[in-house]
Amino acid sequence: MQATPLQADPIYGAQDFDGGVSVPQPDPEQPMFRGMITINVEIENFGRTHTAVFRLRPDTGRPGAPLRIFCVEQLRRATHGAMSAPRSIDDFA
Repeated sequence: MQATPLQADPIYGAQDFDGGVSVPQPDPEQPMFRGMITINVEIENFGRTHTAVFRLRPDTGRPGAPLRIFCVEQLRRATHGAMSAPRSIDDFA
């Protein structure tokens, strides 16, 4: 199996960016679960808004246990605000 290069940025959802990024916020439903921290970031690109969901865990194998991003997902929103299923960054590989 051969990996193909990404055709679009998995965070911004496009090759180009013209928009804005919100301040990261803890997930309102489950900000922390069994040591995993969930952060949501609203991204608007060319008039379309979606939420990037970052899942972080402390790296206990390193001094000070720095936080590491171990998963990035997207919740896509249509222009009328309906949301679709989460997409993992692995879906773009």
